[in-house]
Amino acid sequence: MASPPVAYEVDKSGHDKEQLSGVWERDTDLDARVAMAQNREKKRRGWPMLLLAWSSLGVIYGDIGTSPLYTLGTLFADGAPDDEEEIMGTFSMIFWYLTIIVLIKYVTFALRADDNGEGGTFALYAIISRACNLRSGGATHTSDFELSGYDPLASATAPQGSDVAPAPNANVKVRSGANARVKRALATSSFLQVLLLSITLSAVCLILSDGVLTPAISVVSAAQGIQYQSNISNDAVVGISIGIIVIIFSVQQFGTKKISYLFAPVTTIWFLAIAAVGLYNIFKFRPAVFAAISPHYLYYYWKAGAHEAWVKLGGVTLALTGAEALFADLGHFNAPAIRTSFIAFVYPSLVCAYLGQTAFIIHDRSAAPTAFWSSVPKPIYWPMVVIATLAAILASQAMITGCFSIVQQAVALNCFPRVTIRHTEATHRGQIYAPQVNWVLMAGTVIVIGIFQTGPGIGAAYGLAVVSTFFLTTSLLSLVMLVAWEWNVGWVLLFWLPLSTLEGMLLSANALKVPDGAWFPLGVTAILVTILATWTYGQKLKRGYQDQHRSYLLDLLQPADGPGAGPTQALQLAGSRQRLGVAPGIGLYYTESLAGVPPVLAFLLPRIPAIHEVTVFLTVRHVPLPTVHASERLLLRKLHYQGFYHAVVRYGYMEAVDHDKQFVDTLVQELLDFLSPEVIKESEAAAADEGSPSDVTLGSATGRARRSLAAAAKAIAAAHRAATALKAVDEDASTKQAGKALVGQDGKDTPGLALHVEEREGAPSPWVQQPSQFRASLRKRRGASLSADTFPTNAPAQSEQALVGAAAGHGTRFILGNTHLTPSTDCGWIKAFVVETMYGVLSRNIQSTAQTYRLDPDAAVEVGINMRV
Repeated sequence: MASPPVAYEVDKSGHDKEQLSGVWERDTDLDARVAMAQNREKKRRGWPMLLLAWSSLGVIYGDIGTSPLYTLGTLFADGAPDDEEEIMGTFSMIFWYLTIIVLIKYVTFALRADDNGEGGTFALYAIISRACNLRSGGATHTSDFELSGYDPLASATAPQGSDVAPAPNANVKVRSGANARVKRALATSSFLQVLLLSITLSAVCLILSDGVLTPAISVVSAAQGIQYQSNISNDAVVGISIGIIVIIFSVQQFGTKKISYLFAPVTTIWFLAIAAVGLYNIFKFRPAVFAAISPHYLYYYWKAGAHEAWVKLGGVTLALTGAEALFADLGHFNAPAIRTSFIAFVYPSLVCAYLGQTAFIIHDRSAAPTAFWSSVPKPIYWPMVVIATLAAILASQAMITGCFSIVQQAVALNCFPRVTIRHTEATHRGQIYAPQVNWVLMAGTVIVIGIFQTGPGIGAAYGLAVVSTFFLTTSLLSLVMLVAWEWNVGWVLLFWLPLSTLEGMLLSANALKVPDGAWFPLGVTAILVTILATWTYGQKLKRGYQDQHRSYLLDLLQPADGPGAGPTQALQLAGSRQRLGVAPGIGLYYTESLAGVPPVLAFLLPRIPAIHEVTVFLTVRHVPLPTVHASERLLLRKLHYQGFYHAVVRYGYMEAVDHDKQFVDTLVQELLDFLSPEVIKESEAAAADEGSPSDVTLGSATGRARRSLAAAAKAIAAAHRAATALKAVDEDASTKQAGKALVGQDGKDTPGLALHVEEREGAPSPWVQQPSQFRASLRKRRGASLSADTFPTNAPAQSEQALVGAAAGHGTRFILGNTHLTPSTDCGWIKAFVVETMYGVLSRNIQSTAQTYRLDPDAAVEVGINMRV
């Protein structure tokens, strides 16, 4: 069933006004934005920040907080050495790795590399992409450079949570020398771009493989606490662990809102408990163990034998598991809150816990394989089992939620097959559920528990994926320092070289454990990489086919003789000269391209020669930002023929696309505002002043970020006209040399321009960003009332307004192409196998585009299109 009509009324000046409230924010009031930014800034200090820091305990630290359950037990699985200094040297190695990797690398440096408040692997990739003007899967749109937060330097300078980010960095000249050369190399080398994407996706796959190991080792290690006091069999521990795992994954579909308030208190109790037990063991058995903090004890770690010490580094890795969460979960909190919670609470608690176990092992070397549970005093043993089990469940929950979020981001960037993503809480963006991912993770976790059965056994499989992620993150973070922050190469090397050496040692040590269990995460990662690579390759082939067979509006259609149906312009096919029929309503034709006729429309017209009263080419774009401000989401332009428009709707990689009735209603209203005489006049003036409309984007005041809120207010006050031509890049020498970075993967766009529309496209007007807000900004700046004398009249524009209003009353149809790739007859057997079998299996088992975009199933039409590649 088509969308029901939307009611509109006309004011005295003849301008359409919608009766419903706006769906996208129209916050043109700068004062409101200033107040909102100031309110968020307050959360970075004082009691609000401390409360946020406390809340972060239950979300971020579950994994690293449960590491004391199994780390020393795994390191001394075969018993503790007789040499006390060697035992203390083992603690010293844990302490310094914890300090250097977690405290220095993640807490001090990585948290600075936030992507407008978001963290994680995709955030680093997005920052690098913006700094080098890269976009996977197509051309960069000119207006991307004016989005709030698009500046690659914003991550180092902008307050997290601020609504107004620094100005775009398009006109900022980069440092000469290595910084410029690296940027230029990334901008112009397809190999380096593929390598960068491969590193990013490999890191993502490694994190996903952790998604089956973290719940397994945390739950099994906690359940083993029951075994040590009750003497139940190991099979019973395995059965209990599997039961807990099944329950954890089964309740994911209901969300965590009702129990999330327990996360922080439970984790707080856990950290206090392990710290208290640690201090008890220190002062009771070996107070001198504090000396092990001294780095000279690292010598004793290596003294007994270099090979044995090297192998034991694999166990040291277990103390670092979960460090990536400090950065990945940045978007839920902020850097000051995470730094405060780790430095003031988590870090001291972990150090006390490991020191206490070390002291107990020195006291009783026979208890080393069960160091944690053996060191717990008997009066609090069973309460500790309960708290440990709850902490293990929270660690598992955090990893599962993180995997859902990573998959959502990968799907948004078109790097992962479209799986079902459901929001379990309408008011919270992070509350999502991916059914297919959930059940695959559960199956993998159960298999891990069934194969390895014990905490130390799973520990042998665990470290390789973790430290591989560390190593790749260090490389990406170093690249951010070089191309986005524009640090001196010497400082970047001073960061990268020591960390990569230390992490390389961990990596080599864990590689030795491949026969003992590390093969499992390698196998899982290999399967995931194969899936992602196959999907990415198939999407590249599809884009290449569409580029080669692109049709343009003026090549496909031409005016027909005689009057049209009602107010609609009469059109005919350019080749056969067959006159087109007119279907009532609005037709939204989805396309991935920024230029040309949507492939589905080009496919349908020769077979069904008819168009809708109003035809909108709709491009859904995911830009390298976590979110796109609602006031910047939409771009509109008019095409050559009456009733034809192109709309671009932009989303960040953290956002879901939802094209429900609200979206359609708002799009219609934006079309009406776009066709208002005042916007048309400013569009024509900008096109006349600045040249080709394809180079021009008209935006509202909120669409152009400034270096600060004060600068933004000053710029708005000083503005003497509303329309300003926004250029894509600075035309200096360094940008010209990197011009290919702005070209789509098809290489057909003009170097130096982010979006080039050929004359055959027939687009007489520039892009207008969020027309309703642009129109409101015009009126606000002029300080005029809404009267017929204030704004110009435009009969053709008002005629099109009437056409759009009438078409909206007849309903809306969503028309999408459902593409199928088939290998060409002359391609090799490997390519044929990849396309037909591997990609074919994936494409037949994914969520449809209509489902992904949440379209009304009664109004959506998917047309099968075969592409021979």
